[in-house]
Amino acid sequence: LTWHVFLKERRLESSLNVFRSLPQVLSSVRDVQRIVEYVDGCVLCSGNEDERFVDLLSSRNGAIMDATGSMCVAYLDKAHSTVRSSNCELLVSPSVTQCQSCQLYRPTLRALCSRVVRQARSGNDRTDPSSHTPFRNLTTPEKEIRYQREHTLRRSHERCIDHLKEKLEKEVEDRGVAVDECLHQDLTQIMQQNTDTVLKSCPPGSFGRIFWECQKRATSLKDARSMRWDPLMVRWCLYLRHLSSSAYEMLRDSGVMKLPSQRTLRDYTHHTKATIGFSLDVDKQLSVAANLSSCEEREKYVILIADEMHIKENLVYDKHTGAITGFTNIGEINSYLSAYENDLKETKPLLEPLAKSMLVIMVRGLFSPLKFPYAQFPCTDLSGDQMFDPLWESVYRLERLGMRVLGVCCDGLAANRRLFSLHCSGSNALIYKVLNPHANERRYLFFFSDPPHLLKTVRNCWANSKRNLWCNGKEISWTHLLELYKSNR
Repeated sequence: LTWHVFLKERRLESSLNVFRSLPQVLSSVRDVQRIVEYVDGCVLCSGNEDERFVDLLSSRNGAIMDATGSMCVAYLDKAHSTVRSSNCELLVSPSVTQCQSCQLYRPTLRALCSRVVRQARSGNDRTDPSSHTPFRNLTTPEKEIRYQREHTLRRSHERCIDHLKEKLEKEVEDRGVAVDECLHQDLTQIMQQNTDTVLKSCPPGSFGRIFWECQKRATSLKDARSMRWDPLMVRWCLYLRHLSSSAYEMLRDSGVMKLPSQRTLRDYTHHTKATIGFSLDVDKQLSVAANLSSCEEREKYVILIADEMHIKENLVYDKHTGAITGFTNIGEINSYLSAYENDLKETKPLLEPLAKSMLVIMVRGLFSPLKFPYAQFPCTDLSGDQMFDPLWESVYRLERLGMRVLGVCCDGLAANRRLFSLHCSGSNALIYKVLNPHANERRYLFFFSDPPHLLKTVRNCWANSKRNLWCNGKEISWTHLLELYKSNR
């Protein structure tokens, strides 16, 4: 014989946690007596009796629904003025007051109450400067308020930075000590006396030893123009100047250490003239960086990474070529097509549009540490059709250099998905590879999205309460992840 317990017109299965110690099948009168005594000693689950939880459920018609609105996840027990989970077991052992389901749902109730309190304090405004609500989930008035608050916060930070800069300059002016000729000679003598100690503590080839030798050599020269800096020292100075150009110049002018001038650093950074699109000089530089003449065959396999970066609209005069740069330029074919499209329009644009973003194509080694920005194209409103020609031009030039291009990696933007779909033969099948026509042997070129962007997209869709996700007919909710995390703590 089997047994069941009925409470408030609800049937409680014998498999519940509270009945786990009881026999599932009645085999004797002793079993019946034991079950009756145990159930008689059980107490009613208290649920979540907080007044704020009860008020929250009262304002929601006594129930909280899931994201789809088809299933109740919590309800208000008016007879006992408490909030219960839809999976509440009703009965618990005398040693506890809450069932496990009500206990797990309590943090969700606290979060809902906190959200209500925040909305009440801010007038139902979700656009605090510290808010992480995505812009796509905000209405137009909310976006305007967010922009205004972010602008005010930025102005406040700028004033704070200006105040600190003025304070620092005043401190340097009041307490700064200039290195005169006498102090300079003392420092030079100290360096010469401690050279042996530094050479013993810093092994050959280390940055500390290179830095010391450069400082010693620079202080001994009468003409700073004859100084020849070590490449590692130049790289460190370039990194330091990249962090703060004004701090680098102030450190150099202080005389505490000898550093190359910004004009010298510019000669290193502008060794190859920056050009739009492809360049033979860049091809030669890539060939040297990849060491194609002596590298192993497997180190020649690379992939292309294409990404669009937003830039500030501006026009710059190039004194070497006399050209004005800053307009869109996605290659000759795309420029001709764009000009022809503008000719067909009734209202022709007066000027070429200024570039709002930059398409950058990067070469990444699969079996080598090669990371090389290969080509860049200023653009605006980039589409997949415009990316087609630069992509295959890159593949052709790299294959001609002797590299083996195996794939193209992009993020999940609509333009990149359009680029992949252009290689489809007309069917609706998912395109993930295409035959590389520029390869010497029969080899495919594979398309794939950037895994970090895919994981971020899944995370955003999962955490967005306005999206409804299913898998095999079952709902996927962020609450499931929270409950799993709390149950495993």
